[in-house]
Amino acid sequence: MRAARRAFLAGPPRVAASLAALLWSGAVAGAASLPTPSAPPVRTERGAILSGEQARPVFAQCSRSAPRGAQPDWTPAAEEVARLEARLPGFIDGLGTEAPSRPVSQYRCQYVGFSRDGRRYVYANCFAHDYADGDPRPEYRDAWLHAPVVVCDGGDAFFGVEYDVASGAFANYAANGPYRPR
Repeated sequence: MRAARRAFLAGPPRVAASLAALLWSGAVAGAASLPTPSAPPVRTERGAILSGEQARPVFAQCSRSAPRGAQPDWTPAAEEVARLEARLPGFIDGLGTEAPSRPVSQYRCQYVGFSRDGRRYVYANCFAHDYADGDPRPEYRDAWLHAPVVVCDGGDAFFGVEYDVASGAFANYAANGPYRPR
C-alpha cells in the first residue's frame, strides 16, 4: 500500500493535497468522507497542533526530508507554538535565496512534538494557505486541522522545519521538490 500511496501522491499537488489527508488519515481509498476527529483541533494563529497517532504521517514526507525516525511523543502547548510562530518569519527571512517565494503569512502549519537526544522539538509542516482554504467542501477544506498534509512535489508551497523548544532555534528547513508534470 505504501508504494501505491507514493505513486498516487506524486500527481498534481492540488489533487494530492486534498487526497493526501484522506489516505494518510487511515480512511479507505474511495471512501465518501473523511473520518471524524476524536477531539476538536487545537488552533493557533497560523495552524493546528497535531498529536499522537494522527500526527505520525507528518514525518513521512515524500519529496523533502523530515525528522527521520521521529515519533510524535509529546504535544506542544499553545504557548510553545506561539513562540515558534513569532520567530518563524525572522528565520525564513534569514534563509535568503533558499526562502519560500511567499511570505510566511500565506502559509498554514501543522505542529507536531517529538524528542531527540533528550531535547524537545516541534516539527512545523507548512503549506500554502490556498491548499488549506481553497476547497469549497468543508470536510476537505478543514481536513488539515486533524489529518497530516503530505504532498509529493509542489515546490516551496510546502516546507518543513524543526524548532528546538528550549533554545528557540530552527534547523533542518526543507521545501518539497518541484512540481514535475508526468
